[in-house]
Amino acid sequence: MRNWLAIDIGNTYIKSAVISNNSIGEVSRYATASVEEAARQILADGTSEPIALASVVPTATECIKSLALAKQREIFEVKPQTQKLLTNMHPEMGADRIASAAAAWKIYGKGQPTIVMTFGTATTLLAISAEGKIVGGYIAPGLTMMLDVLYERCALLPQLSITDVTTELGQDTQTHITNGVLLGHIGMIRAWLDEAKRSLSAPAVTVATGGWDKELQNRLHLFDHVDDDLTLKGIHVIAENA
Repeated sequence: MRNWLAIDIGNTYIKSAVISNNSIGEVSRYATASVEEAARQILADGTSEPIALASVVPTATECIKSLALAKQREIFEVKPQTQKLLTNMHPEMGADRIASAAAAWKIYGKGQPTIVMTFGTATTLLAISAEGKIVGGYIAPGLTMMLDVLYERCALLPQLSITDVTTELGQDTQTHITNGVLLGHIGMIRAWLDEAKRSLSAPAVTVATGGWDKELQNRLHLFDHVDDDLTLKGIHVIAENA
């Protein structure tokens, strides 16, 4: 297996790491808003690995691809039509979800039905059969986005973050919002997992990733595996099996 420079371009952050044999090197993280500087650092002189990338930000994709081509670097881009591991994939599925699903199924599922949830800007779920067929999924606003929407749409509500939050009844406007958003999200996660498990023919392996994965796992203990680098690993798995 070759070494690959895996790049995950998300709405908020760009992550990169050199991966070989599912052994992942140091992960670097950059703000997507500063993509030009990120591209210069990721593709610094002295690096030569082929590049595999998954992106949900087209302008950032073009910036990194342009510099990579100028440096004559081989590029593989994760898309529904370039991955060969999973079937029944919608042609508009996001590259980050494709990569996370492939890694969850290939690395952790190991022949079992698999459910993967991502907790980032959006909260998502994909259910995958033992044979690698995408059975279906869900997408909803993530925890931070839900708080941002309340702030942007309601003139008298403050800008808040989910820190030191409980699921108890709130005692003021701030805790009504934060505790309510968190408990609502927890209820949604439980309902999603229940429905996904009913849709699969055998007990499923559950995998979580994304910025909120550990926080939610500590509260819920619903996932068999939590992997912050799942998407990067999936980019590598797809590139190696293309």
